[in-house]
This record gives sequence, C-alpha cells and structure tokens, in this order.
Amino acid sequence: TDFRVVKGTAVYTGTTYTVPTAPLTAITNTKLLLNMADGQAIDSAAQNNLTLYGNTKLSTTQAKFGDTSMYFDGTDDFAILSNSEQAGNLGSGDWTIEGWLFITANAGTANDEFAVASKWGGGSTRSWLARIVNGNKLTFWYINTSGTQVELTSDSRVLSLNTWYHVAWVKNSNLKVYLNGAAATLASSDFQIRSGTDAVQLSGRGGADGDDNMYQGYIDDFRISKFARYTSNFTAPSAPFPDKGQ
Repeated sequence: TDFRVVKGTAVYTGTTYTVPTAPLTAITNTKLLLNMADGQAIDSAAQNNLTLYGNTKLSTTQAKFGDTSMYFDGTDDFAILSNSEQAGNLGSGDWTIEGWLFITANAGTANDEFAVASKWGGGSTRSWLARIVNGNKLTFWYINTSGTQVELTSDSRVLSLNTWYHVAWVKNSNLKVYLNGAAATLASSDFQIRSGTDAVQLSGRGGADGDDNMYQGYIDDFRISKFARYTSNFTAPSAPFPDKGQ
C-alpha cells in the first residue's frame, strides 16, 4: 500500500523522519502514486480492465450505493473497459445496458454520451451509442447491418440535474428505455445492430486522445447483460447489482 515515486526531490533528508500516519499525496515531482485504498473502479464480473482518462475518478461527493461513484467533469474525462469487445458487441440477440446516472450539467447541443461502443461512426468496428441528447432526454443511436447510422426519436421525459436515475436500455425484439423502471418505446419493431469489436467507453465517443460529447456527472453501478433483464415496468434496484450469479 502507498507506493510513491518522486523524481527530482529528496522527500526525506537527515538521519531520521516521522513515518507517515496518513495516505501519501501527490506532492511536487510525484511521477507515480498508488494508494491502494478503496479500489472500487473495477468490473465485479472480473472480465474487463477499466482505464480512466483525464480527471475521471472515484468521488465521495455523490453515491447511489456505498460511499463512492465515478465522476466525469465533462472535459476529456472518460473510461474505457479495455477488454470489453465481447460485451460491446450487442449483435442480434437481446441485451440490457443499465446504470445509475446523476447529471450535473445540461446536455449541450452536441449531445452527451452515457456509454458507447468506443469511437462512433464510419469504421467497421463501431456500432452503438446509449445517449443523453440536448434537452436531457434519452435516446439510442446505432449502425444497422447495412452500415447506415440510425438516430431513434428521443424519449420525451427530461432528466433533472443533480438527481439519481436508474436508466436501462433494453432490447427485447423492440427497444425500450426504462427510467426508474418505467418504459418508453424507442423502436417498436425488431432492429439489427451491426456487430462491432470496439471496447465499451463510458462518456464521450472518442478514444485515448479524447473527443467531444463528454458526459458531466456521476455514474454508479453500470452493467451490460446479453439478455433482456426487464420486459415490463419494474421497481428500480434498491441495492447494488450482485457480483455474480445474474
């Protein structure tokens, strides 16, 4: 625990010093700091490595469950589940994309993304966007099997700022988006998403170099399932998702 590398500064001088009694901090010239404390930015299904970019971090300011959630400040902050090509390839079967959202700024005219199959548009590896659009409404964009980008009509409900919402996009032949367990239909007939191989990215639609369409707010308990978890209105979860067995 508390491993630190400082280059350019002799942190300790003399013959003795007082051993730290609190976690080390990133003092001047710190090049590496591993506190090993409260490590919760993990995939509880133990299938993906999560890489944080920009100022993305765990925060104790807001949490739906427990003490922390993941915070994105809206400027080049995103996270990539680097081994998630399988989860991101939604394909032709049923699936569920869900999580708790707490937005702290209105979606701009360029729109914000909650979760995407990495970079959007053009390339053959890209396939979908679960999206918050201008007006703080929920929608879904995808590339169909013919290679055409499809923008679905947004849900008419508006997400208020500084409020926790459980949001679930569920494909069960048609596509519905559930807000706190209440459904709105986005696509009434069966639709096919082009197979993709990009990793899943939380916030934005870019890559390791950053991009536009950044999410601003908190995300807690994000999950992708390869089946339709919800087929009718339901009561939003009152506890964290279980690590295993579902």
